[in-house]
Amino acid sequence: LELAALIPLVFAVRHTVIPLAFDGDVLTVAMAAPADAVALRRLRLITRCHIQPLSGTRRQIRAAIARFYRREQIC
Repeated sequence: LELAALIPLVFAVRHTVIPLAFDGDVLTVAMAAPADAVALRRLRLITRCHIQPLSGTRRQIRAAIARFYRREQIC
């Protein structure tokens, strides 16, 4: 299972989140706002996984999204 397939690019950009690892039914993600209950609930619905959120800066995650999804620039 490819990590990029788990979280759509639009969702990743909107919520500043990127998948880091998938183990069993647990998806570990880096988020700029790891306490965002709405984003976490939506992420659980989209991925059908338990979510383990980790904190990251908005700048770090945006750069990682650009690399991960192979986009030159993420606004």
